[in-house]
Amino acid sequence: MRTRRFTLAWLVAGAMLVVASACAPSAEEPRPEEPLETEEIGGAVDAELSTEEDPRGPRRGKSDKVLPAGFPVDLPLAAGLTVRETGAAADGQSFVVLEGPIEASDLASGWRSLLEEEGWETALVSDTHFTASKSGRSIRAIIAPYGSGSRLRIVYR
Repeated sequence: MRTRRFTLAWLVAGAMLVVASACAPSAEEPRPEEPLETEEIGGAVDAELSTEEDPRGPRRGKSDKVLPAGFPVDLPLAAGLTVRETGAAADGQSFVVLEGPIEASDLASGWRSLLEEEGWETALVSDTHFTASKSGRSIRAIIAPYGSGSRLRIVYR
């Protein structure tokens, strides 16, 4: 029995030695890093595209975000709003979030009037939530207080 314990102890010690030597750092000298090769490329494919000819003026707010390509061109926007977020919504729709220094109730009533002046038919869901449609297209707008101003979320297709 004593011999078995002694043999088992040697086997365990040998296994630990093998594991320890496998984990030890390599004695090889590190190779010097090769310099990366770089290549100059021209401007981006869309580098010359501009929204300067848009009848509403440039579509860039104070942030680095811009209105996406599929945003309704004839949808008027209240002055002072900045694009904060864009993305995909449910059912193949998209959304844009804008922020500005205008109180939510003032933005809701003023923007609804502006939409109606531009031929959009609006339907009030609540004081700060409404839908608008024009030429078979529709949007849903939700306006909420945000900081010292408001946030407008437009869902469109």
